[in-house]
Amino acid sequence: MTRAFSPISVFCLLSHVALAHSRTLASFVFRLPVHPESLVGEPAVVKAYDLKTVTLEELKAPLVSDFRMRLNAEGPVEGFCGWFDTDFHGSEEMPVAWPSTLSTAPDETGATHWGQQLFQVSPNLWGKAGDEIRCEFEMRRRKDNQRLLEIDMRYGVVGSGEGEARVRYVIE
Repeated sequence: MTRAFSPISVFCLLSHVALAHSRTLASFVFRLPVHPESLVGEPAVVKAYDLKTVTLEELKAPLVSDFRMRLNAEGPVEGFCGWFDTDFHGSEEMPVAWPSTLSTAPDETGATHWGQQLFQVSPNLWGKAGDEIRCEFEMRRRKDNQRLLEIDMRYGVVGSGEGEARVRYVIE
């Protein structure tokens, strides 16, 4: 299974009221379908697991990752889009006739019921095509409820853009 993020522009997804309150919404996570045309950068793998060998302890441990995403266009980055892909390629012991991948990536048809997780960025980052967003990411289970997550992110544009931010997201 692979967890991925991609920088996106979400202007079309937010109402005028939400834009007026963007500072309040900065640490909110939204689950909604994202259209591929909203993506303004290349996805990055945050964490990959081998489902044949991963242990429960590994899955319960905080997920810590540093990664970079390259921007494809100039403009604002208003959030990060998260999703997962799971490969079913079999093994030597259990080969499959038709390897397949379950992807919850943004799709024009809204292909899965999982949708994507949208992590809003406020204030917006600004970058140009070819710039990279550098991100330090930590996700852990909340102490008050192990089924809920808490995410700390530190991110900034490397290249022509400016700014760096740190934010905590709480997923309920």
